Amino acid sequence: KRQRLPSDDPSHRTPHGVPPVSDADLSGAKKALLGRGQRNLFDHPLGVWLTKKAQQITSSVFVKVVADVQKKTQQEGIASHAYRCKAVLVFRCFPGSVADAVSIGMYTHEYGMDAPPQHRGRAVLECIDSTPLFNGESPEERQGTLTAIVQGYIEWITMKGFSSLLLRVPPPTDSNAHLFSPRSIDVRFKASLHLAQWYKRMLEASVNIGVISSYQCSPDIDHISFPSSILSLRDAAAELSFRQLLTKQGPDLSPMHLSAISRSNRFFVAVLPKL
Repeated sequence: KRQRLPSDDPSHRTPHGVPPVSDADLSGAKKALLGRGQRNLFDHPLGVWLTKKAQQITSSVFVKVVADVQKKTQQEGIASHAYRCKAVLVFRCFPGSVADAVSIGMYTHEYGMDAPPQHRGRAVLECIDSTPLFNGESPEERQGTLTAIVQGYIEWITMKGFSSLLLRVPPPTDSNAHLFSPRSIDVRFKASLHLAQWYKRMLEASVNIGVISSYQCSPDIDHISFPSSILSLRDAAAELSFRQLLTKQGPDLSPMHLSAISRSNRFFVAVLPKL
């Protein structure tokens, strides 16, 4: 007999605002992925490295770099130059099944030695997001996997000669900053605060274990060595819209919410050790 799951109750919602994944949901995902051969995707060296790191937390995941392409910047006030954009997906295995499900997604931008001085040798964690927990997965396991992925990526870019990693928490007014599931403004506000706190804890732990040398953080991009010119045109527009909202105190967020997020550290610069 099938065990009753939390997702069977329509009143139950995860912090992301969507029901947990049920057996039926997983069955549909398996059918959608059938024949795609995600385990047979190219074994990018970064994916192999991150898989080893993540499997120190749980053996139920593997990592694939599904895109690694060169792009040209489109930023105001700076000459166009090349950078590498990587898309990383973490798959969760389901023993005996024909397919696996994506649980974490991460996008990064990497600026090499041919970039302008203010961007040179920097990598940007453009976005990291995760799905609701799957059946049998604990919050501690997901949190540990996320930490292992980010710290593993930091170690990787350090070995490749990068000097710093930039991390930014999108403003809660940006409705397109997440990879999975649309979220209300209230959920995005809570998610922004949570992500800011998690980045700080993760970077502090990274200093303690020697993954990074030091880090800076600030609520304001102008008060930290985080070049605003590295933001995409879309991200720069989202930041401008958020700053305008802070001055107007619009109806979507209460003054208390706006005060909390305006004081929260949303910009981080991790200084990488020199090898």
